[in-house]
Amino acid sequence: RPSEVPLRELGGLLEGVAPARLFEECLKLFLSGQAQASFHSLEHYDLLRYLLPGTVAALAQDPDGSLRKMIEAALVNTDTRIAEGKSVTPGFLFAVFLWGDVRERIRQGGSADQPGAVVWDQAVRNALKTQAQHVSIPRRFSLMMEDMWALQARFRQRSKGRVKRLLAHPRFRAAYDFLLLREWESTEMAELGVWWTQAQVLGTGALTKEIETVVDPGKPTGPRQNRPRRRRRKSRPPTISSRD
Repeated sequence: RPSEVPLRELGGLLEGVAPARLFEECLKLFLSGQAQASFHSLEHYDLLRYLLPGTVAALAQDPDGSLRKMIEAALVNTDTRIAEGKSVTPGFLFAVFLWGDVRERIRQGGSADQPGAVVWDQAVRNALKTQAQHVSIPRRFSLMMEDMWALQARFRQRSKGRVKRLLAHPRFRAAYDFLLLREWESTEMAELGVWWTQAQVLGTGALTKEIETVVDPGKPTGPRQNRPRRRRRKSRPPTISSRD
């Protein structure tokens, strides 16, 4: 095409556009019913790296193609929802776009002397900070993204109390939809997606029985008698101040 060479040669001009303005342009590209076609065109003309550099880097390190499949599914789902007149949010789509970057930062930042929560927070913060230099995501959407990412770990914690609290979480539905897109990552993710799909339709009694069949990673295991017992302090009579 005659326009292909100029598009590739002039792509660098996007670096001079305000990140907030580029976010508005991304809304036009991805939320107008042509999200998948727009994404493919941006890749074809080598323009995606100016908008989503973390996504481009993560896709380059995606040997099993799981991230590619996740992004493609999210793009198709977005186009389908728009065609059906359903609501869509850019926060969900950007959470999918940046997931590979966040995951890679967690892998690189992990160390024996650093708590997992610290590594997680740093990975999320740095991924969003880097992204903001290219396309600035409004805070109301980035907060949603952080919640969706943070809730992913809680899907593995399936004790009775945790399950009920997660089902009642205001971000549950978005996080659950995100979990379903992760089915290509591993067999565990696919099985978790099936389990939580069933959990939403089971009655209280049936759900309780189902929870009893799984092992909760967040729950202490082992015989109770083997755990150290806490010593109870002897109660002391209250002291009376000399100023009373």
